[in-house]
Amino acid sequence: MKRIPFEKALRASTTHRHDYLNSYIADLANVLDMDAIRGAKISMGVDPLGGAGVHYWDRLPSATG
Repeated sequence: MKRIPFEKALRASTTHRHDYLNSYIADLANVLDMDAIRGAKISMGVDPLGGAGVHYWDRLPSATG
């Protein structure tokens, strides 16, 4: 694979941005039974420790309704 500078790659016609976070959050209801989760009345604490999922956790309540 040929390497090119990052700034040049961003300007390339083959480079496209994709919003993985919102696409993932929007699709959760298609793979999880949100009513069953909500009805279970569970409480949980989450600490993603700054990992790859850290930006997803504050968005999850909007996906669960």
